Amino acid sequence: MDNRKIEQNAVNAVKQAFGDVACVYAYIDENDKTECTDGHLQVYSSSSFTIETVEGQLPLQVKGTTLPLQVKGTTSKRKSDRPKRQVRVSDLKHYLNIAGGCIYFYVYCGSEARSAEVFYRLLLPYDLKKILADIPEQQERISLRFDRLPSDAAELTRLVRRAVKDRAKQRAVAGIAPKTIEEFKDAGLCFDECEFGIELLEGESPASLAPYRNGLYIYGKSPWGELYPLNKLENIVGVAIGSRHDVSSGDVSLNAVVMAGENENGEHVFFRGFDICLSTNTITLSETGTLVERMEELALMRALMQTGTLSIDGSGFARGCKLSGGDLDALESRLQSLEIIKRVVDALHYKPELDISALTTQDLRNIETIYKGLVENAPLHYKDRQNGFGYINLGNHPIKLVFYQVSEDMYRMVDGLRLDDLTVSVFFRGEGDAPVVVAPLFVQTMQDYMRLANIDAEVFAATLKQYPVTEVSSAYVNDKMLEMLSAYDQDACCKEELLKCCEMTVDALEAFADREATLINRYQIAARKRDLTSEEKSELMAIQLNSDSALSKACAAALRGDSDMASALRASLDEEARTTLGSWPIGRFFA
Repeated sequence: MDNRKIEQNAVNAVKQAFGDVACVYAYIDENDKTECTDGHLQVYSSSSFTIETVEGQLPLQVKGTTLPLQVKGTTSKRKSDRPKRQVRVSDLKHYLNIAGGCIYFYVYCGSEARSAEVFYRLLLPYDLKKILADIPEQQERISLRFDRLPSDAAELTRLVRRAVKDRAKQRAVAGIAPKTIEEFKDAGLCFDECEFGIELLEGESPASLAPYRNGLYIYGKSPWGELYPLNKLENIVGVAIGSRHDVSSGDVSLNAVVMAGENENGEHVFFRGFDICLSTNTITLSETGTLVERMEELALMRALMQTGTLSIDGSGFARGCKLSGGDLDALESRLQSLEIIKRVVDALHYKPELDISALTTQDLRNIETIYKGLVENAPLHYKDRQNGFGYINLGNHPIKLVFYQVSEDMYRMVDGLRLDDLTVSVFFRGEGDAPVVVAPLFVQTMQDYMRLANIDAEVFAATLKQYPVTEVSSAYVNDKMLEMLSAYDQDACCKEELLKCCEMTVDALEAFADREATLINRYQIAARKRDLTSEEKSELMAIQLNSDSALSKACAAALRGDSDMASALRASLDEEARTTLGSWPIGRFFA
């Protein structure tokens, strides 16, 4: 077929595609002699094509309400539902710099226009800049993939209207190269919020999938209201919106964000691990989240199996749904297993969030052992075990326990940080052979402070009351407190619990330490959580001005945030004092 005839049929095919679109008119030059584009699509607010009905959302009304387009045709056999076409790089630059973006039609022509297949590619400024940025300088052509043009008039209206609006937004910042949020931040531009735009047809929900099938441009909004394109989401397969509600069945309820939306399998309502497919009237549960959340979900599923009704904020919902994988006996067994884990976690005062899905076979064995020995208080069989401290791992974190023999090869298990009727003693050189009893936390090593997962401030408070600090033990306890602070600074497993323990230790040491040391330790703990108050800084200033200790002065200046004075005071110390200061956790405030 003659090239002129091909181009004519291609143009006619595009015109015909928009023939039933009430609000769009295609102005296309059939001779294909223009330097940049072949015409434009004019968008109106109604089917009355007048100056009054031209949509006015674009910055320049006459030019801004048009969408330039490029039409190319071929009689070649189509090999894909998303065919590719070679496009000249110089044309892409024209579309960006002169047209300000366009829609590019690629038409597979038959002998008549009505037998043609029309494909398209949106080439808005963001798309063009992304494409051109990856093209080597000497490359003349690039292969681009095209999508089939919708045949429905409403979908065509949606496509063009959205493209017109996005083109206007992107032209406003056309001179700026595409950047990620992080790249914009590095360049000194932070966004107050992000936004995107969709076109909804009459009666259409924003949670339906159709408005998103053509892709979605994400914009960052600057403090002065300018929009910058950040990304384009394509191949969107699902969308949902939601809000927080109370979900219940029988006497079981939980609070969750309930999402409603649509994916390729139909309309769905989902929350937590629940997925309710409205098109198949099916409810499935996939365990998600924390241990407690999983137990809540399973309890709700059990109640749902028993009642057959799910309610959202008291209103009945999902009556008569089929329960996928609804085996009540299996569910009860799973709940019992999680309950055992929960009782072990509670008995240990285990602080990290236990990843249930990552538990190993050895973890499960350890849980069984701890449950028997610590929860049920049953003796455990061990051969050749020594009395004293021991470790058991759970979820890649060690637990400190104590084992003591009660009969041949039989041992009791006790929480190593809460000994109950057992005690731990320490001995001090120069103090004779008299033991000094201290709280169990004070006999742990620096490595223990870093790694242990069963450090608990409430347990520590109880043991500290049971075994209070004395004048004899005060220096030892103070050293242990500094070790705990160092562990906190190195991101210990239970760092927040350690900091609480340090606060209680400072209070316990107050009767045996001078006021300056107490204040400095108390305020260095506080400074790890928050900014110091003006009153606290005033007390530190008094130490800085009046103390007889050069070390105390330096520490006070550092905690006040007077870095110049702190550095000067540290420099005035002798080498031994500077070494001592460097070994203390307060050294972090001199940086």
